[in-house]
Amino acid sequence: MDYLFISFDVPDDEQDLLIAELYDIGFDSFEQEGDILKAYINEGLFNKDLLNTVLEKLSISRDYKVEKLPITNWNAAWESNFSPIIVEDKLVIRANFHEKVNQIKNEIVITPQMSFGTGHHDTTYLTLKTMLGIDFTNQSVLDVGCGTGILAIYAKMQNAIKVVGVDNDPWAFKNAQTNEKESNVSGINWIEGVLEDVPQFKFDYVIANINKNVIKQDISNYYDYLKPGGNLFLSGFYLEDVHELNNLAYNLNLKILATNHQNDWAMLHFKK
Repeated sequence: MDYLFISFDVPDDEQDLLIAELYDIGFDSFEQEGDILKAYINEGLFNKDLLNTVLEKLSISRDYKVEKLPITNWNAAWESNFSPIIVEDKLVIRANFHEKVNQIKNEIVITPQMSFGTGHHDTTYLTLKTMLGIDFTNQSVLDVGCGTGILAIYAKMQNAIKVVGVDNDPWAFKNAQTNEKESNVSGINWIEGVLEDVPQFKFDYVIANINKNVIKQDISNYYDYLKPGGNLFLSGFYLEDVHELNNLAYNLNLKILATNHQNDWAMLHFKK
């Protein structure tokens, strides 16, 4: 499987909006270099018509070039740009070629291999920041669209008794298992598939760091997987989307506990 990458000449202050739109149509990795945005997508997911519709909507030039990037080159590009992430001085996310950060107890070691969720993106960071304040001991956690698996891995590191991560991307499924081993964690149930493939169970926490359209479609299903009093974390969308998602949650009788945001991206915490 090859990846494609496309370079866009877009002002720096407009790139976050373009990233959000590209993420919704299958792009999953991005590099920002001044006014140049590089976007990566699995070749099998690329749809030129959808891309042109997004660019027209945002009044961005359609003068772009699609290039194929073999897996080995993608990983090399990732390694050259990936730096460790420290979340609130309590958690470090690093690759296995980085030195250990001795002053921080908790660490997750990852090798993304084309999976979304390294901690660099604001939505992943926001979700991890929220999770840092929670005691997951003997709790059950479902990570929907788990990507690299770091949210599920962190929950398991914090003594969650049952953790399930599900993703329909075969690379994410394999990569999450690799990252679990690299992080010296075990016991997570990884599922290659969609939410409906997760055996029915009532979880203490359901986490969905995906995107607005998927959340709108599946929020009632997230509700069904929550036990009474359970917590729902939603992220992967803009602050401007919060009102719409709050209304959907309200219709399910979910109680909003917190709204967090960073660089116009948002994360919502609800209780059933």
